Order: sequence, then C-alpha cells, then structure tokens
Amino acid sequence: MIHKPFGSAARKILSFGLLILLGAATPALAKPHFFYLFDESPDPTSALDASGEGINFSYSGSSGQSDSDAKFGKGSMIVGEEPTTGFGGSILKEPFTQLNEPVEKMTITLWLKLNPGALNTQVTLLQRLNSSIGNQGYFGFSYSPAAGKLTFALDTEDGSENGKFSLSSSKRVPSPSTDWLHLAVTFDHGKIQFFVDGEPLGEAQTLEGITSIPKTTRDSTTVFRAIVSSPGVSHVDDFGYFGDIPLPEADMRTIFTDGLENFVQQKRH
Repeated sequence: MIHKPFGSAARKILSFGLLILLGAATPALAKPHFFYLFDESPDPTSALDASGEGINFSYSGSSGQSDSDAKFGKGSMIVGEEPTTGFGGSILKEPFTQLNEPVEKMTITLWLKLNPGALNTQVTLLQRLNSSIGNQGYFGFSYSPAAGKLTFALDTEDGSENGKFSLSSSKRVPSPSTDWLHLAVTFDHGKIQFFVDGEPLGEAQTLEGITSIPKTTRDSTTVFRAIVSSPGVSHVDDFGYFGDIPLPEADMRTIFTDGLENFVQQKRH
C-alpha cells in the first residue's frame, strides 16, 4: 500500500541501524565500505567497523555490546532490556562524504530481538537524516510489530508535503516474538522489496515517479541513525547497508543462513 503524503509523525515511527556500502554493480564484486558485527571493541562507547575503514558506530544512551546473546559471532548490540529504553546510536559520515549523495540502489539488512513487554511499539531500523533546513534526501526503514508491517519512507523535496512518500509491505510479518528476526529491504530505482528471514515478504512494489533518492544537504557529521526513539528492541546483530546494489533473493538467503560476515567474505573472493 502506498501512502502519499505522510507527515512528521510517520518519520517518528522509525528505528535501527548499521551500514555496508558497496561500490560494485554485481554481487560477485561486492566490496563494503563499512559494516558492524558487534563482536569485539576496545571502546565500550562504539562498535568497530568490520571492513577496516574505521567508520565506527557510536552508541547512544544505555546501548552497548553484549557477549552473552548473539545471532552470529561473539556478541550483539544491547539496545535496551526494558520497554522504556532504547536508542541504538549514530553512524558518522567522515571520511566518506558520499553518504550524502543521491541513492539509486541500496540494501538494508539486520537481525533484531524485541523486548517481551514492548511488542506494540514502532521500530526505526535505519534512517538517513535530512538537513537542518529541510527534508530532501531523507529515507528510513521501519518495522511495526503490532501491525505486522515493514515500511520504507523517503523525502524528495525540502519543505514540501508533495515530496514525501512511503510504502508498506503488502503481506504481514509473522507474529512478533522475542526470538531473533531477520529483516531487510532493497531499493532499485523506486522498486521496493521487503524480506523476512531471508525470504521475500510479498511481491516487489514501486513508488511511482521515483527513480532515486536525492542528495541530502546534511551538514552534520552524523548522517545515519539506528534504533531511533524505540523502546521495543532488545538486541541487534549483523546490521549492514549496501549503498549501490539491491541484493537478490539468493544473497538474502545466504545472509540469513550463514551470517553477514561470511556473506561478505564470500563476495570478496
């Protein structure tokens, strides 16, 4: 279902994040700029960039690393173990200013666990922030456990309701639980495909008239945020953003079964 326009309230429902930025056009040549596994970090305030580029994820509030609960590897990100807490953190653009640039294709993929007492909340999985003077270039990927919906939203114009678009999954996400859940979305020149546990969630849908997300004029070092104002998420693991490729179904299944780190290693060879 496509909704246009949507107001500021719709943007507040978003929550979660981490990134893999690929410069290649084919999966076999995938080369991430950065991504996060939450396994080990000498700094308790941030997660290390697993690509080695040094674009670390900065935790916010009570968020941090857990060595006792992980989907893959040695740890995950604790977002909040109570229904009243939860803001994952921020991803910084430096030295990669291209994070502000127009986006024609992308993939967002992650694992999360929900708090037992907060299944009716909205979860912003990942959002690119707009500028301090307008909304152009904003996009966000969110999950509503109660409604069973994944949503992708974007803004193409500053200061205009006509530039606001959102699209929700045509099929429901399985009933929420406190087990690990894999969620993903691909964007390909306006075509949106949602995934749950490595499989497509309904058919691909198209945002009519949209072929790309424009450049954002964001002038802060913080370009992306994850788990924004969401008390519903307990833990997050293996979160990635591919900035120039919509991964196909076969790759989503590999990520689901083998984990993000193994998938990236396969594509490097």
